[in-house]
Amino acid sequence: MIRGCPPSIVTHRWNEAFGCIPACRLPEEILDGEIQRILNLGVRLELDTVIGRDIEVKELQSRHDVLFLGIGAQKALQLGVAGEDGPGVWSGTGYLHAVNWGLHQPCRDRMT
Repeated sequence: MIRGCPPSIVTHRWNEAFGCIPACRLPEEILDGEIQRILNLGVRLELDTVIGRDIEVKELQSRHDVLFLGIGAQKALQLGVAGEDGPGVWSGTGYLHAVNWGLHQPCRDRMT
């Protein structure tokens, strides 16, 4: 998609590219290699940038002919069930962030 197109920019909320993909799903060296291949095609990566806080959608629209917003899962959906906010209960996004940023060790024995 990028070949033969004007330069593209990927704006990412976190301070490292795609930092919430767990290493058990995609080893870091493979992910880093894939990111580097994309960057080598001329894509520019802007980290630690929040749309709506650091830059507005209108400004992005004025800068670019095409704008794709791939939002992803930013916040966990609460189910409204008893105990979902109890000790040892994690949302998927909360758990991925904590493990990937070294704030929590991955669970290996019992996990549901």
